Amino acid sequence: QVWMNVTNTGSVTSDFTVMIADINPTSTAGWAQTVINSFPGAPAQGRLAFRYFVTNGGPNGANSDYIGIDSLEILGGMPTLSLGMVSVADMCAAIPANNNGVIEPGETVDFTLPIDAAGGDFTNVVGTLTSATAGVTIVTGMGAYGNIANGGSASANYQIRLDETVACSSNIDLTLSVTSTEGNFSFPVTRPVGQSATFTYNGLPLAITDNTPAGVTSTADVAGVPSAITNVQVQINTTHTWVGDLIFTLQSPNGTTVTLLDQPGVPASTFGCNNNDVNVLFADGQPDPEAICTGATGDAWPVTNAGPVTPLSAFNGEMANGQWTLTVSDNAAGDTGTLMDWELIITPAAVGVCNVCPSNADLTLTKTAAAPSPLSVGDTITYTLMAANAGPGDATGVVVTDPLPANVTYVSNTCGATFAAGTLTWNIGGLLNGAGASCDVVVTVNAVGGITNTATVTGNEADPTPANNAGTSTLAGAFLADVVLLKSNNATGGLAPGDAFSFFINVTNNGPTDATNVVVTDVLSNKVSYVANTCGATVTGATLTWTIPTLANGAEANCEIQVIYVGLGDVINLVSSTANEPDPIPANNTDIESVATANAVPVPALNGFTLAALAALMAGLGLWMRRRFVKG
Repeated sequence: QVWMNVTNTGSVTSDFTVMIADINPTSTAGWAQTVINSFPGAPAQGRLAFRYFVTNGGPNGANSDYIGIDSLEILGGMPTLSLGMVSVADMCAAIPANNNGVIEPGETVDFTLPIDAAGGDFTNVVGTLTSATAGVTIVTGMGAYGNIANGGSASANYQIRLDETVACSSNIDLTLSVTSTEGNFSFPVTRPVGQSATFTYNGLPLAITDNTPAGVTSTADVAGVPSAITNVQVQINTTHTWVGDLIFTLQSPNGTTVTLLDQPGVPASTFGCNNNDVNVLFADGQPDPEAICTGATGDAWPVTNAGPVTPLSAFNGEMANGQWTLTVSDNAAGDTGTLMDWELIITPAAVGVCNVCPSNADLTLTKTAAAPSPLSVGDTITYTLMAANAGPGDATGVVVTDPLPANVTYVSNTCGATFAAGTLTWNIGGLLNGAGASCDVVVTVNAVGGITNTATVTGNEADPTPANNAGTSTLAGAFLADVVLLKSNNATGGLAPGDAFSFFINVTNNGPTDATNVVVTDVLSNKVSYVANTCGATVTGATLTWTIPTLANGAEANCEIQVIYVGLGDVINLVSSTANEPDPIPANNTDIESVATANAVPVPALNGFTLAALAALMAGLGLWMRRRFVKG
């Protein structure tokens, strides 16, 4: 609000009425007022413009009026938002030491941007962070501040990422745009990339106490010099009358002291040089300044480059980092001055803080296998290795290592990998963000047992998800199970119809691996009638089926089959077995058991011819029956 007291000092003041029209230049609701309320857009400081409406209520004539502003009072300003103290946290996953508060190329940077309210309350405050700087990506660009009361503050967090190509010593320019129900605001946020190498000089400017041989000191804090000193130069700027009074010495952090200047003048036995001011670069190899002087009091000392009294090479080989001390002493009465500034020039030069943070490279590895099923010793397996880089940065020094299991034999690969001491090594080199590479590895099975193979990928860059750096293939492998089947019976003497007896089946696994899904099939003779079994076998018609889910290497299983003899003739019974695994000796997967009987078939008396013919017939029939039996 603005309060104005308008004065009317014309010749006939009663003739005139003055009213404020507007300010900057928002029109008011009416003319008859002297207070302008709440004019948006007016500057908080600077020039204000006013317009008036003047009415002449008197007669026509020469009457005049003089309008002036007697007083102006700002009663209150518009509510406003302002940007508070910005906080910055930099993050470099690849180089944790880079998390030093300095924004550097390749880093992810968190900004905390506070907003302060003044002059009124603000509601629904929302911030949006943007940047037009090349190489800057806004990761989190929206911030919700909510409602901010008059005099209050609220903060929101934002995140940006700098590309590795952003130049050190450049600036990143950000803009925080803030909206609210009460109005919109915009704030620039600019931050440097990297930190320059600077030495800190303390105690300047420094008054040089008159006639004090102990002198006064200024120190310099040096950091960032990467290795031992090879050269030192010193620039000194001093205002002082009668330079012949002055002595300058320099001490290193290691305690070595060099005299730079010692009361120059001609001759030394006099009061020294009567010239003024020392503005000189001291360096080894420059002229000796001790005898240089114009001789005229008040002249500027005509030395700009000078060799020190003691060589500065005395510092060579020392480490520069630490505190250096420059001492200036006045050694005669009557003249004073000031050390304005001084500078160390050290070789090698100090290195500023600006380390490029290499991007993370999320390397992944998958491994698949193409192989027959089931596997047998001698079969071929083709492994496929697939390495990929999910970024966000490029990967360098990418290597895949694959130690092969003992029960396979290496044959070849398609990627130029090397194989030694049981391990395949594939040097990929570089993988760009989003790129991949594949390799086929061929092996053969040389022994039974499960085959598990794990390969691993590594790279030079930090990997944000190392859990996906390995790929594993698991195969059941080659198995052999020598299943042996034996069948016996407990029949005694010759069998007669109605006699009961049992068959006994023994199944043994001679290995070398377990046998699974072992199925024993026993087709019973039509000369017996099935009664029961002890192994839970099923019987369908004359076929008994006994299933053993797993028979471990070296284990055996037994089954008793109870039957009754019902027919004439010997009982001949065949039993067989199968399993999922290959059997190295299939001949022992079957067994034939025969039981003799007491039954005799009557044969009539025959003459010699008939007996011979019958013998021939029976011989042929027996041969046919034997062949049928073997075939069956």
